[in-house]
Amino acid sequence: MASSFKRLGQSELLPRYIFAESLVARRRVLEIGAIASTLGESAKFLETRGARLVVAADADLNAVQAAEAAHATATLRFRALVFDDLESGSFDLVMVADFAPYVRAPELLKELVRLVARNGFIIGGLRNPAGLSLAHVVDPDDGDVPPTFGQLQDALSSHFKAIEVATQSPVLGYQLAFEGSEGLQIDGSLAGFSEAAYYVVVAGNEPVRNFEPTWVQLNPEPLAYTGGKLEDAATRARDWKERSDRLKEALARKSQEFDVGELKNRQLTEMLSEARDVSARLQAQLESSRQVTSDSTVRDALTLRLQRLEFDLTASNQRVIDIDGRLAQSLELLRASERAQQDAVTHAISTQEQARLDRARKEELEHRFSELVTLK
Repeated sequence: MASSFKRLGQSELLPRYIFAESLVARRRVLEIGAIASTLGESAKFLETRGARLVVAADADLNAVQAAEAAHATATLRFRALVFDDLESGSFDLVMVADFAPYVRAPELLKELVRLVARNGFIIGGLRNPAGLSLAHVVDPDDGDVPPTFGQLQDALSSHFKAIEVATQSPVLGYQLAFEGSEGLQIDGSLAGFSEAAYYVVVAGNEPVRNFEPTWVQLNPEPLAYTGGKLEDAATRARDWKERSDRLKEALARKSQEFDVGELKNRQLTEMLSEARDVSARLQAQLESSRQVTSDSTVRDALTLRLQRLEFDLTASNQRVIDIDGRLAQSLELLRASERAQQDAVTHAISTQEQARLDRARKEELEHRFSELVTLK
């Protein structure tokens, strides 16, 4: 069977199934979240390894329909990721491709636990971002940071009495043997120490017997055609750097516009304050003039003065209204500039972090690729 070197592909999942094969034989098995990534092949593999019944479920309905058409049998079924119609304890073994979504959503985990028989087990993997997986060669991890192993252990502890942990690590090397030789010697002196790629957790109400350490040999051919991935990673890193530089320039322009807007805002505020003072003085003079004596000569002079004051007051009030409008418009532009500046800062930081991750992945891939070439 060809291996699929991608996230949650066959190269990642089938070794776990082989490791726990003794729990699969003659059992009712529920597989969660692997149809889309393996096209139903992983569920078919469980059936060939002796499961009495295999039900595979996934959120990708198109993948479910395609797998149903390609692989469904009387003992192999495919369905959507909804279990309301299933009775409690329907499965002896529940195999979860990725525990991360269920650690983040305890209610979803509770629903899976409901389906496990009293003497059954739930097995699943959790990505360890500190370790390299075979899928890294073809399909680098996305930006989402998985939950920690401690969080997974806490989530399962409230449902199961026994929780046991195995580690899943990639193996790169050669097999050297005379024809007809039996047994296999393992020498890890050239490998050095590295973090495990996954934690594989087996949880149940009773401890499961220990499985022997398992080395699963995969077809190496797909790895021979991934050299272009190094160049793709380098190109992505360059693109992210250029984008980061453009965002920095945009941020500098927005900062300059922000400073100009602040200065204009202060000037408009001062003008508004002066206009209001003039308006207040004119209003006071107008009120004072209205209270003066009614002598005709004085009245005529005061009437003329009053008309001038009323005209000046109208003009001053209009100026206040105009400045108020300009000030409101300036404040809105200033707030928009602040929001754009904050967005640019956030985007620049995100871009720099993504570029850093891409560079790290590129360096790691180049290192791994050079090791491959050296070994060959």
